[in-house]
Amino acid sequence: MADPEINTAAAVPADFLPRPAGPRWEVVRITAPLGLDAISRCCRRTVLGPVWITPARRTIEIVVAPGTVPLWPAGLRGTVCAVADKTAPGSRGRRWIVAPSPDRPAATDAYALAEAVTDALVRRALTCLTRKAGDPS
Repeated sequence: MADPEINTAAAVPADFLPRPAGPRWEVVRITAPLGLDAISRCCRRTVLGPVWITPARRTIEIVVAPGTVPLWPAGLRGTVCAVADKTAPGSRGRRWIVAPSPDRPAATDAYALAEAVTDALVRRALTCLTRKAGDPS
């Protein structure tokens, strides 16, 4: 079932460049399949800030507050936290999943996001183990 919080075709002008956390902001980049699972889980914990997908990189990028980079768990598989480049969705094939809006926070809570990613990783691992346990070979 589709999550009502996630709009994969959010209509925002291509030239819109959000500055949700001032002139510099940070993003958590997550591999696309894991990222979609994580943002769906994160929606249950908190209201998401802006999120976009970059098909060429096969990543989801979630805006987090400045200062998150040194705090992000380095070993959290499939993720990296970085200072965002200034290329807005609409360029390089990027498109909004959760568009910036006055009704949303400027950034997603990094702790809730890290917890959602961890939950998604655990679910994937358990699914993999269950499949292997049921494999008669």
